[in-house]
Amino acid sequence: MKKLLLPFFCMSCVSAISAQNIPEDADTLSIGLKEVKVMASYGHDKGVEPVVLSTISAKDIATKLSNQEFPEIMKSTPSIYATKQGGGFGDSRLMLRGFGSENIAVLINGIPVNGMENGSVYWSNWSGLADVTNSIQVQRGIGLSKLGLFSVGGTVNIVTQSTEVNRQGSVYYGIGNDRYQKMGFNLSSGLLPKGWAFSIMGTRTTGDGYVKGTNFEAWSYFANVSKKFGRNHILSLTAFGAPQWHNRRSNKQLIEDYDLHKDGIRMNTCYGYINGQIVPTYSGYNEYHKPQISLNHFWQINGKSTLSTSVYVSNATGGGRKVYGKDANRLQYNYKTGRPNENTSLTPDGLIDYLPVMEDNKNSDHGSDAIFTMGTNSHDWYGLLSTYTNDLSKSLKLTVGIDGRYYKGYHYDKISDLLGGAYYKDNKLAWRDPDTKLREGDKVNQDYLSKILWMGAFAQLEYNREHYKAFVSTSVTSHSYKREDPGKYGTYGYQETYPVANVKTSWSNFVPFSVKAGFNYRFNGMHNVFVNGGYVTKAPMMDNIFVDNTPLSNPIPEKIATGEIGYGFNYRTLSVMLNGYYTQWMDKSVTKAIDRLISVLERYDRNRLKAVILLGQEAWASFVSLGSFPQDIPFFGCYASTNGIPLPDRNHPVTDKWMPESVDMIRQADSIGNGGGSLNRYDIAKNIDLIRSLYPNVDNIAFLSDNTYGGISLQALVKQEMSSHPDLTLTLIDGRNGEKKAYAAIERLPRKSVLLIGTWRVGQDGQYFMDNSLKTLLADQPHLPVFSVSGSGIGSGAIGGYIPKYENGASEIAGQIADFYKKKPRAVHFDPTENEYRFDLQKLKEFGIAEYKLPSGSIVVDTVEARLQKYESYILILIVIFIVLSLFIAFLYYLYYRNKKLKISLENRGRELIAAKEKAEESDMLKSAFLANMSHEIRTPLNAIVGFSALLGDESISEEDRNVYMGIVNQNSDLLLTLIGDILDISRLETGKISFTLHPENIVAICQQVISTTAHGRKKDVECVFNPPVESFILKTDSQRLSQVLINLLTNASKFTEKGTIALAFEIQKEQRRILFSVSDTGCGIPRERQERVFNRFEKLNEFKQGTGLGLAICKQIVLRFGGNIWIDPEYTEGARFVFSHPIVP
Repeated sequence: MKKLLLPFFCMSCVSAISAQNIPEDADTLSIGLKEVKVMASYGHDKGVEPVVLSTISAKDIATKLSNQEFPEIMKSTPSIYATKQGGGFGDSRLMLRGFGSENIAVLINGIPVNGMENGSVYWSNWSGLADVTNSIQVQRGIGLSKLGLFSVGGTVNIVTQSTEVNRQGSVYYGIGNDRYQKMGFNLSSGLLPKGWAFSIMGTRTTGDGYVKGTNFEAWSYFANVSKKFGRNHILSLTAFGAPQWHNRRSNKQLIEDYDLHKDGIRMNTCYGYINGQIVPTYSGYNEYHKPQISLNHFWQINGKSTLSTSVYVSNATGGGRKVYGKDANRLQYNYKTGRPNENTSLTPDGLIDYLPVMEDNKNSDHGSDAIFTMGTNSHDWYGLLSTYTNDLSKSLKLTVGIDGRYYKGYHYDKISDLLGGAYYKDNKLAWRDPDTKLREGDKVNQDYLSKILWMGAFAQLEYNREHYKAFVSTSVTSHSYKREDPGKYGTYGYQETYPVANVKTSWSNFVPFSVKAGFNYRFNGMHNVFVNGGYVTKAPMMDNIFVDNTPLSNPIPEKIATGEIGYGFNYRTLSVMLNGYYTQWMDKSVTKAIDRLISVLERYDRNRLKAVILLGQEAWASFVSLGSFPQDIPFFGCYASTNGIPLPDRNHPVTDKWMPESVDMIRQADSIGNGGGSLNRYDIAKNIDLIRSLYPNVDNIAFLSDNTYGGISLQALVKQEMSSHPDLTLTLIDGRNGEKKAYAAIERLPRKSVLLIGTWRVGQDGQYFMDNSLKTLLADQPHLPVFSVSGSGIGSGAIGGYIPKYENGASEIAGQIADFYKKKPRAVHFDPTENEYRFDLQKLKEFGIAEYKLPSGSIVVDTVEARLQKYESYILILIVIFIVLSLFIAFLYYLYYRNKKLKISLENRGRELIAAKEKAEESDMLKSAFLANMSHEIRTPLNAIVGFSALLGDESISEEDRNVYMGIVNQNSDLLLTLIGDILDISRLETGKISFTLHPENIVAICQQVISTTAHGRKKDVECVFNPPVESFILKTDSQRLSQVLINLLTNASKFTEKGTIALAFEIQKEQRRILFSVSDTGCGIPRERQERVFNRFEKLNEFKQGTGLGLAICKQIVLRFGGNIWIDPEYTEGARFVFSHPIVP
């Protein structure tokens, strides 16, 4: 049973910032981050950019990280697939829009980290990076990256922490299942007085791994020192790395193997034990350290322009375990099938048993027959990035920069363990005597050096307005590859061993470029649409340039065209993005075709492989070139030809002069195994006979074919067949020479020539021709008869030809496979497709060829293109008119919609201004009334206080008068304090500065208390009545504020009641979950027309009664804060009755 993950515990000092306190925009706290942001695009608000962006903040990283590996942080990001591979620490895989890391640009602080030789990113090299990551930005598609990066899937920009302005530090320790432990510290000085700041971080992570035998140890470190020079310069030195070693599970197992094994999905067959210690075997151990040091300078030139420069270096060391020797298979499973080899040495529980092999090595008189080596892939990488930005205007921004790199890769295998033997002999390196006795530390098998020079320039122009944003960018780079081999013996296919000592290749140079553009329009704050596209040429990776130490003769850049359209909706916390994209990848580099075909076949053991189907001419020719294949496994060709040419070996340069002899592919396939299928047969002889029957005076036949294997094969077939027609001359027009030379060769054809077309799809540079390229090629030769052996050109200038029917061979192949396993005789066989005579009616008319002259059974077609040509100009005019009208109508609708929206906006704005003006006038009137009222209300008690205080100083007054005067002074002092208190209360209530504290209170007691408090203000002829419906009732309320409301209402009632009764009452309404309080009097009452206004500020019923007009306004604010309401009972006519509600809170 799978163990549950134990909680992840942390111990931190008080100064540590927790995940919840990490700001969303953490770069506002940094002084060393600006030099990073200009190196690669940084995202802005949602719905602004014309590309698809996602940003993972520091807070999200801290929340998700725990003991996950770095790519797993991004797995919830749209279009990203992240998973662990093999169960080893750091062996994660990241895919974006289905593309692997070799086609994703990965940057750290804007500096590219994809492998220079193959584009791959090995996340185990950055296993500690997550601990210092501040944010991750994922751009899907071509992106806004300004560097000369040729990413197809997208760009991932990882920004590490910078030196924080605030001083802080922390230490932590975490544990998890499978003995997982992680400890670390970080410290930041904050910004020191003289502009210096530094940050350091270090971690150590260890564990046994969930999969058996995958223990690991990983360290990580990070240091940043920054210095501010004045207001415009920041210099920052950053260094980080993550040295690690880890054991891996590299074998691929069947699901049934996991189900049957005692360890289940934790099973691992890539290790054994030596002296009680876990020892991994082939590809089961990896160690690497890839530090990066960068010096960054940020210069704020002025308010509009900046210059950012980074100089960086990365010196990587490390590699993975390999097993060599004639007994190597004894120490490993077949890592592709997950099954043991026939002679694999195993313990009873299925682990590698090293002891028998070590014993045999020890007793051998010729050294070890199985050893461990470290396949080393180290490198030195130096780079320079510099970016200049200038705000040309408020809306226009220009970014230009350069990107330079120099890379040197070291590749060799080094003996790490002789496994009990005294020495080892290796005959692979030509610079050394094969009989040399090698010890641990000596090189074996391979030793070569890779060199790469990269220089690039890029520019981007951005136009940004309130509702739309557009950009256009371009880049051009120079890639140069070189390989140096001190010497090696090698083999290829079935050739003999050959020496290639001390080979230094010349530089292979490429100048790829890119053009990108995008546009985004925001309808309002919630909706946006965008479109972007680009055309990129990409230099092949170095691994695709060299086959061993021999460069390809005519490598060409890859071409990528892509487009995307999308819609976004953003509302508060809801964000929806819909987008569609299309990418066409042309001339993708593929080398070692036969080796890769063998690799594909080796993925399946012979017991499970039932049949092999080869689609296309190249796959068919590669397979047939294998030389042999088991008779019990049938193979089939489909969409291929019965004729072909031998594939060149890697030492034979493929040039436009290379022309091998045509071979019968059926005969060659029969010689290697049990082959069959549905193949196309190109009958050159019948096409020549057709030409001679229609043009008996022909002297010269020109044959046109393209730069493909099929095109060259047809050239060889035509050349072979023309030997049977000595009276005819042959002119070969080879697409390998380019379209311009083909055009010139057609122009130079002699009279009485006929052009015969083979295939015409791919040009000299590997670019696919447009559909109308043949028509363009033949446009200036309207009187040249053109025929086709393949169907190419019929409908685009060719009269016709004897061509294959191109039937779907899938059903034929499926039937043969079924018959084979039913053991029917001759079940597997070749069934070439039938051919037919096909002609273009329009061309027959142009050249005056009557249909009766055609061979019997000919098919004459009035092609769609021929019919459309008659009306082509009219159709184009109609299309243009339709487009113009559509754009005009759309523009009119846009103006109408914009004007309508503007009109509504202006009307709303006008109403808002009128309302604001009226409110301001009302406020001004109320303020004037308030000041006038306050001057009167305050002056009255002040006059009394001042006047009677002066009388108290007269010694002649009696004691009785003195007491009366003292009472008047005290009474007016209380009145003045009440006035000031009311003013403060209403102000604090309206601004929300008074807090309410709810506690269980007995409201009967509160009512009795307020009646007692207000007794002194009632006149002698007025009686106050309170008859509670219950003896006691507990209500959750703020007793002080509830008392304040009741006192104000009782005081008002006392003020306007000369005689009669004042009644305080409450009613419990359980169904409505509220209590209704009421204060009734028998006073003068309130006119109905003024009942709604009495709760306004400064509103007084009687101007001659003393008061501020704030009491009822205060009552209303308090009641509303309780969650209730207050009103005057309109049905009560004996005076006035105020009623307010108070909710019953559980």
